[in-house]
Amino acid sequence: MSIVAEWNRLATDVRDVGLRIFESANVPRTHKGFGDEKVLALMLLARTVSNVKGAVLLLEARRIVEARTITRCSFENLYWTVGLAEEGEAFVHKMRDDEMTHRKALGQSIFTTEIQLEDRFSFAQLHEGGEQAIREHQDAVSEAGGGNQA
Repeated sequence: MSIVAEWNRLATDVRDVGLRIFESANVPRTHKGFGDEKVLALMLLARTVSNVKGAVLLLEARRIVEARTITRCSFENLYWTVGLAEEGEAFVHKMRDDEMTHRKALGQSIFTTEIQLEDRFSFAQLHEGGEQAIREHQDAVSEAGGGNQA
């Protein structure tokens, strides 16, 4: 059996086991909602099953580099799952804090990036240019005979 066939078989087994876990999972609703450890574990499993499916498809298409990239995502999910299993609710807080830190940094980068217009343009010129473009469009529509003039 080739190495590709072995990996394909392993990926298929992981996918099948993941799907069986979904079928048998009993996750009661709690006050934690989506922050419940069991819910997060199932979400990580769903992401892993999806990654594995994608890796198998890419492997079948001989897209080895792309399949390896998605496979690394599955290993990342494993690290998250181990943290969740070892630390429980404390790890959930760490996950949430990490996500909020990432979102805050992304938001900050949007506001700190200053976009400058070229000096030769002013807001008034841009506004005037927009109005001119609208008039030209209305004139073109009228000349074509398809305009509804208000």
